[in-house]
Amino acid sequence: TPVGYIDEAVWLALEQGCTLCTFGDLIKVPGTDMSLAGARAKGAKVDMVYSPIDAVDYAEAHPDEQVVFLAVGFETTTPASCVAVRKAKEKGLTNFSLLTANKTMDNAYLALQGSADAFLYPGHVSVLTGTEIYERLRDEHGMSGVVCGFTGPEILTALALIVKGLEKGEPFCANAYPRVVTAEGSPEGRELIAETMEAIDTEWRGLGVIPMSGLKLRDEFADYDARLKFGIRTWRGARTRPAAAAMCCRARSARTSAPASARPASRSTRSAPAWCRTRAPAPLSICTTLIESPNEEHHYE
Repeated sequence: TPVGYIDEAVWLALEQGCTLCTFGDLIKVPGTDMSLAGARAKGAKVDMVYSPIDAVDYAEAHPDEQVVFLAVGFETTTPASCVAVRKAKEKGLTNFSLLTANKTMDNAYLALQGSADAFLYPGHVSVLTGTEIYERLRDEHGMSGVVCGFTGPEILTALALIVKGLEKGEPFCANAYPRVVTAEGSPEGRELIAETMEAIDTEWRGLGVIPMSGLKLRDEFADYDARLKFGIRTWRGARTRPAAAAMCCRARSARTSAPASARPASRSTRSAPAWCRTRAPAPLSICTTLIESPNEEHHYE
């Protein structure tokens, strides 16, 4: 989520008096001058919700407030935002809108082509996209990666598959999360997104603009686009640098990449063990599926 997006949200809350509904993990993301938490400290109304539908229900119950849901995330969360705006339209609500910062991963991978030997493909995104996208990246662009789950054993399994794949010296892709991710993904979810939103160029925090990697509402839902509704100008927040000089955007465009600092970014981390004894360990039996290249056989166990 770019800095400028947070600045837009802060402006809506402080200058336009909008009620912002957002997922909790966005509240402390920094903007140029302040985060949403900082805006709330200055009197802005920022409510945490668990679903975009909660924001629609709030707007219906408070017709005197302009309610803006902060629609962020990848393919995983985008369908829920699409359902929310369709529900608001069905109800005839005029006090609900989305401030979109939804992103898609396919062109982001292409922008990062050549920056890594192989990628850990996110399991939650892959639930919707399926593994076919990674087959295309392998077959058409020579990119390698493994769909990864979120437990310790699943992550280790994915890393082991990457090591084995790299030893062969050929592009590969594998599914180390088959209990959740399928080849076809969710066609219904992708269709819902395609019918409600359309692709646009968008900025990624620390990477710059990646062509056709973002989403905005289609014209038939323009009344629910907060940028159009409130006349938000093109917002350029403070530029953020990549965490290291080796991280750069390789998008195929004529623009000049911004120089990156060789100094690693300072990051705050909690000093806590990755595995906590109060939690039950994940099952150790992990099933993996290698996605075959044409005329090529692999056997991973």
